[in-house]
Amino acid sequence: YLRGYGASQVTIGTNSVLVVLQTTASSFYGLLNAPPSATFVKAGTAALSIRDNATNFFGTVIITNGTLELFDSNGRMAASGEISFFVTNATVELDNQPGTDNRNQNDRIHDDSPVYLSGGTLILRGSKNANTTENIGALVLQGGLNTILLDRDNTSPTPDNGATLNPTVFIRTNGATLFVDAEQLFTNTIAGARTRLYKDDAQPAPVLTHAYTADSPTIGIVHWAYGRDLGSAAWPTNWMGDEYGFLTYDEANSPDNGFRFLKPSEYYTNDLSLGGNVYLRLATNTLVLLTDSVAVQGLVLNRNISEGSTQGTLNLSNFVLHIESALLTSGTNNPATALTIRRTGSDGALMFGNANNNYEAVIHATRRIDIYAPIMDHIVGGVTNSTTLIKSGPADVVLRVAGGAGGAEFSSYSGDTYVNGGTLRLEGTSTWSYTSFNVIPTNTRVFLNSRSAILELYNAGQAIAGLYGYGRVNLNSGGNTTNRLVIHYTDTNEV
Repeated sequence: YLRGYGASQVTIGTNSVLVVLQTTASSFYGLLNAPPSATFVKAGTAALSIRDNATNFFGTVIITNGTLELFDSNGRMAASGEISFFVTNATVELDNQPGTDNRNQNDRIHDDSPVYLSGGTLILRGSKNANTTENIGALVLQGGLNTILLDRDNTSPTPDNGATLNPTVFIRTNGATLFVDAEQLFTNTIAGARTRLYKDDAQPAPVLTHAYTADSPTIGIVHWAYGRDLGSAAWPTNWMGDEYGFLTYDEANSPDNGFRFLKPSEYYTNDLSLGGNVYLRLATNTLVLLTDSVAVQGLVLNRNISEGSTQGTLNLSNFVLHIESALLTSGTNNPATALTIRRTGSDGALMFGNANNNYEAVIHATRRIDIYAPIMDHIVGGVTNSTTLIKSGPADVVLRVAGGAGGAEFSSYSGDTYVNGGTLRLEGTSTWSYTSFNVIPTNTRVFLNSRSAILELYNAGQAIAGLYGYGRVNLNSGGNTTNRLVIHYTDTNEV
C-alpha cells in the first residue's frame, strides 16, 4: 500500500503503470509525479487518501476497488484536464469534511477532467467554511448502477453551506443507471444549504421521457435515474413515509438547470387511470386490480415496514400496464413483505418505454418485487419495438413462474437483459422441468454490469444467447430441482 509524509515523492515513468494494492487505509502527503503517458492504478479494498496537491501528475487514474480520497486543504489531482478518472466498482471521493478544521477546496479535479463510472461512485462532501462547487469534465456512465453522493457540510445542528457538482455534460452508454444520494437536491429549505447536480449550460441536457411540465404529474423524468433525499424528514420527498423518488432535469423553467426530485404535486396518488407519474402505496393485504389497459409515465410502488408481514399486490388481471418511463420499488427491503405484480388473465402483461428512451424496461428496485407476469415488447398501433430489460437498484427483482394464466415465463421482449446491480432472480417451482422451460426469452443476451450484479436461477433452467460482464451467476434450489444455464453464443469468438 502507499503511505508517505513530508518530502515523500513517487515518480511514474513514461508509459509506465503503478499499481497500488491498498490493503490498509493510509494517507499520502507527498508528491505524485507522472507524464501524460503514465497510469496510476488504485486497487485493494482499503482507502487511499491523497492529502497534497499533485502539481506534477499528468497521467491517467484508474480505481478498481475501494476508495481514492482527495481531501484536506491540498488534496488535489488537478494539474491538467488531460487527467482522466476511470472508476470501476469503486469510489472516488472529494472530501471537504475531514476533521474539525473543515477545509474547502473547489478544484480537487480539473475543470476539464472526465470521470468514467462503471458501477462506480463519485462523492462530493461540502465544507462548513463556504459553499463548495466542483467543476469537472464529462461525467460518463459507462455501464452498471452508478452512484452520485452529494453531502452538504457536516455542521451540527444546522448545515449552512451547499455542495454543487457541475460536470460539463452527462453521457450514458450500455444501459447504465444512476442513483443520486443527496441532501435537499435543488431545494430552498435553508438559503444556500442545498446540493446541486447540473451540467454546463452550453451542453445538451439529459433527455426526458415526456415534456417538461413543472408542478404537474405529467412532468417528464430521467428514466435511467432515481434518487434518495438524505435531508430532513420534513423534505417533501418523504411525504408518504419514504425517501426514494424519481428525478427530473429542471432546465426550461428554472434559473438553476439540474437534477431535482419530483415534488408531491408531480405524482398522482394511488390512481393508475390518469396517465402521469403515479405513487402507488400497497398497504397490508392491498390488492390493486386493473380494470382496463392503462399507460402511466413513471410508477413508484411503495409499502411501509410497519404494515405487517403480508404482501401487497398489483393484479394486472387480463390487461396491459404500460410504464412509459420506469418502475421504482420503494420502502424497507424485506423479502418476507415483497411487493408483487400478478395477472389472472392470459393477456395480462407489463409493457415499457417510448421512443424517447429507446423502449427500455427499467426497474429500479430498492425493495424486493416478485413479478408473476410477462414483460413484452413495446407494441402500439400494430408497430413492435424491441424492448431491453434493465434491472437497477440493490434489491431483488424476481421473475416468477405461475400457475393458472402463467407468469414471467411468457415474457416475449426481444432485446438484451442488463443486470446493473443487485439480483435478477429467475424462479420456477420445485416441480418445474428445467430441461423444458425458460423464465425469460432464450434469444436475450445477459450483461452483468457490476461486481454486485447477480443472475440467479432458482428451481429453474434458462437458455440465453450470450453472457457478458463481471458479475455472478448463482444456481440455487429450494428442493431437489436441478438448475441448468445454457449459453448459445452465435459467435464462438465471444466465449
